[in-house]
Amino acid sequence: MELWDALDPNGETLGYDLVRGQIIPKDVYHLVVEALIVHTDGSYLIVQRCMQKDVYPGIYESSAGGSVLKGETSIEAIKREVFEEVGIDDIQSIRLLSKQKLKNVNSLFHTYIITTSIPKDEIVLQVEETMDYIWLSRHEYIKYTESLAVIPNQIARLKPYIDTIKFED
Repeated sequence: MELWDALDPNGETLGYDLVRGQIIPKDVYHLVVEALIVHTDGSYLIVQRCMQKDVYPGIYESSAGGSVLKGETSIEAIKREVFEEVGIDDIQSIRLLSKQKLKNVNSLFHTYIITTSIPKDEIVLQVEETMDYIWLSRHEYIKYTESLAVIPNQIARLKPYIDTIKFED
């Protein structure tokens, strides 16, 4: 059973737990983290979601991430998720990109940019979560984010960062 901290709309702990899979009451939230992973050579990691996923099975996505467990900080959770999903523990830098509230899914999202120098062929995929990966150049990554093969909400959360890289090439 996966437990989350129940949070108010401002991210303050309400003092009780939420259980994954149970209905979250109105105006109560749980924290979710995601990270865009950038290699020190300037390429971007995208991972293919496992076909058994309920949402967007088989689709490539621009991040690793998931729910923050009870008692975890946002930073602890993103480091755990990135290691679990793609095997990266070599984090050169980590920067918070945005905090957003998604009322329709009772989630507060913290989006990070993580830079790594891991050898690109040493990605380790989490069987239940991911099934393939690709490293894209900046130009390829921008084309990917503008395609129909993306998860729209995720790209919207990454847009502030994506807009800054469009003119760097």
